[in-house]
Amino acid sequence: MARNPPHDQPADERAEEVLRRSERHLAKAQQIAHIGSWELDLDDLEDLSSNELRWSDESFRIFGYLPGEVSVTNDLFFEAVHVEDRPRIVEAVAKALDERRPYQIEHRILRRDGVERIIYEHADVVCNEATGRLLMLLGTCQDITERRHVENAARENAERFHLLVDSVKDYAIYMLDAGGRVASWNAGAERIMG
Repeated sequence: MARNPPHDQPADERAEEVLRRSERHLAKAQQIAHIGSWELDLDDLEDLSSNELRWSDESFRIFGYLPGEVSVTNDLFFEAVHVEDRPRIVEAVAKALDERRPYQIEHRILRRDGVERIIYEHADVVCNEATGRLLMLLGTCQDITERRHVENAARENAERFHLLVDSVKDYAIYMLDAGGRVASWNAGAERIMG
């Protein structure tokens, strides 16, 4: 079937095409950045696990599933969350709902392939502006495992460097700031300079 040139298409067809293109771009951007999105309806505030939860395709991948492979539930989410991190998430969500404010949290998940990942999660509380009624949590989840490993390695290297410099007693070692002023020195410098 031949497509009409854009100016010959009815407005609703053009709008649908723009929406589909936008959805493809969003999905690709999430995949590139390794950021998933999710929505949790808040129809039942007494039992949050009974509310519908929806994940973007990238959220499925972050948690180790193919998009649409499993039915997404709060129970499925919490089964993946590291046991020690579950209470912090429950507390963060409860506080966000109580105060109607966003929350951010880092937590670990254990994927079904046994791989532990570190997740940064941010969620906003969506309310009916007229009534103030809670409608949903709208959030993102980002796999920050590699970033966290790089940060930890850099911190460990800096600690080793400082231990090495501090252990040198026979030589003066000075650290200068960007302006050329002495920012720190080792024990050897202190001994030599008095």
